[in-house]
Order: sequence, then structure tokens, then C-alpha cells
Amino acid sequence: MTVVLGGNRFVDCQVIVALNEQPVLRVVEDPLAIELTLPNGVLSTVPLTQLKSVRSENAFGVFLGDDALVLATRLDPGTVHLKVDLRPGGLDIYDDGEGLHIAGNTYGGNVVKSAGTAINLA
Repeated sequence: MTVVLGGNRFVDCQVIVALNEQPVLRVVEDPLAIELTLPNGVLSTVPLTQLKSVRSENAFGVFLGDDALVLATRLDPGTVHLKVDLRPGGLDIYDDGEGLHIAGNTYGGNVVKSAGTAINLA
């Protein structure tokens, strides 16, 4: 499966983002789902109990209160497009037209293939 995020392509990666080797963001292909784990101590003032997910056949979203944290859309049987904004959850990770932003750094146009973890933050 290929995950398109911020102009980057993650091909057959088990975990997209991890923090200290603990998975934060994973995409499951069939059925389409997002596994999002916000580490203890990074949450904003919004309680974790307000995390909710919404699913349809070709889309999946994770929300914290009224804020969309992750939106996944299946483009074709092997490709998923992600929109990510984890800032409401306390992590400085989001994407826009310029790329994937992580703590002041911007990543765009990269291809990561067959990685256990594509991005591991320490």
C-alpha cells in the first residue's frame, strides 16, 4: 500500500510516524482505518475521551473534539491519501501544500519504501 502525505509517498511502511519508537500513526488498508496513538503527556487541554472516529467505505477520520486530526481517503485499491494535523493533540505535526511539517522542518517529495517505521521522532 502507498500512503500519500504532504507530497511524500510512503510505500509498504508499517508505521508512518513514531515517537521514541512508539507508533503514533499507522494506516490499515483493509478495511481502511487509522491507528492513532497520542503519547501520554503531549495532549492539549482537550480530554483524550473526546477522540472519535468516523468511517465510510473509502474514508476514515479521527477527530479530537471538533478538530480533524487525521483524514484518510482511499484513492484506489493500493493508495491512500492522508491529511494530518496533530497540533490540537499536542504534537507539532501537520501537512499542507508545501509538505509534511514536523517541529519546524518541512518534508516534501520524498519516497520511503518498505520501512518498519518511516519517521521516528526522538
